Amino acid sequence: MKLQLALDGTLEDGLQALRPAQPWVDVVEAGTPLLLREGVRALRRLRAELPDTPLLADFKIMDAGDLEARIAFAAGADLVTVLGVAGDATIASALAAARECGGEILVDLMAVPRPLQRVECLQALGCQRFCVHRAHDGCGDRLLPCENCARRCRSCSWPWPAASTSARSRRWRPTTPTPSSWAAPSPAPRNPGLRRAELWRKCGPMSDFNALLGAILQELQSALTGIDPEAVADLRRDILQARRIFVAGRGRSGLQMQAFAMRLMHLDLDAHVVGSVTTPAIGAGDLLIIGSGSGRTDSIIAQARRASELNALVALITIAEESPVSQYADHILRIRASSPKLQDVQTESESVQPMGSLYEQSLGILCDVLTALLMQELGTDPGLMFARHANLE
Repeated sequence: MKLQLALDGTLEDGLQALRPAQPWVDVVEAGTPLLLREGVRALRRLRAELPDTPLLADFKIMDAGDLEARIAFAAGADLVTVLGVAGDATIASALAAARECGGEILVDLMAVPRPLQRVECLQALGCQRFCVHRAHDGCGDRLLPCENCARRCRSCSWPWPAASTSARSRRWRPTTPTPSSWAAPSPAPRNPGLRRAELWRKCGPMSDFNALLGAILQELQSALTGIDPEAVADLRRDILQARRIFVAGRGRSGLQMQAFAMRLMHLDLDAHVVGSVTTPAIGAGDLLIIGSGSGRTDSIIAQARRASELNALVALITIAEESPVSQYADHILRIRASSPKLQDVQTESESVQPMGSLYEQSLGILCDVLTALLMQELGTDPGLMFARHANLE
């Protein structure tokens, strides 16, 4: 485990943040904003201040790999970042420059569509360090969730930097690591009630409707834009190809899945809610869609297991990619939210709302987006859908 401190502000602010933290810091990163603001002189100054500390230059090289890597190494860097979406020739030339200069290349997998496959290709080129990195501007890049991706790659015995922490202010204090570079120890789970109180203080008084509404809308935007669009496309394809569609869920998640089953019926698809007295037997060619934030509900686990045994396809919409239900899922679509059932698992999101509301709301909106996509695919309009709406009400 190593702690990496990223300096992204001015050089002087970074040095002031670094000095009290230096005993705990294993790697110092000259962040991209710092390098754009100060130039490579920032690397030279950091090297002079920290002669024995590994120094990472976050150049994010995309072209001219040999030239730009040599600039970083000549200024005192031990490592330099190269974007994984760069061409193989660029990465190979940067790697060759690193070998000649006695440095190393860190491949940043930000925006790489299939990071695990890309790592295998780059490992063949000779790359040995990789960075799981979700973009700062939004979370819609199609990267596997960082914890799961890093865990998979560690199981393959690849050197896999996984997390770091940033200091952007004069007053530095340890914070929860964010996905970027070397693995840092996770803090002990925090009291969710205390955390929620902190969030309320940020968004305003609970009685302030507009402030709280704004905070909730921001949470929903973050959760929904973080969904992997390829996973959504896979689920849409599975729905269209399925003989029959079954939906399952419990509690408020179950209510969202029932609403989705109604919309599928409006689309003239053969849809059923698990547990209804008219639900038929499931089998090969059928699709079971499960909405479960934790993936730990006993009845849902039994349903997923049974559907898998009967050769039905199982899709899971969840918070936790690794859960008892996920082992039976053919496809997993992850919503990044928090749940009181997952306090032993570090989630990427906190909410001002109670319990699993953020997940349940996101699940409902996701199902409505899927409905709209299916309408386009099937050439259905709202008038045709309304004609199939219940008329015995």
